[in-house]
Amino acid sequence: EEVKSDVEELKKLYADMKGGKKKEEMSAARKPIRHNPEAKAAQRKQMQFAKGQFNTTLDRVLNKLNK
Repeated sequence: EEVKSDVEELKKLYADMKGGKKKEEMSAARKPIRHNPEAKAAQRKQMQFAKGQFNTTLDRVLNKLNK
């Protein structure tokens, strides 16, 4: 009997907690997400090291990926 009463108490607490969260979530107002595809990001200045070096295959691939 003692275990049954403990289980019932826990069920009541769980039901109270579950119901309280739903009310809080529904009442919270959220701001809509806005996206501007035309926004310009600041351009980074690209630094070049060893300007006289020959480009390897890896260099050419990485240069195309970084464009």
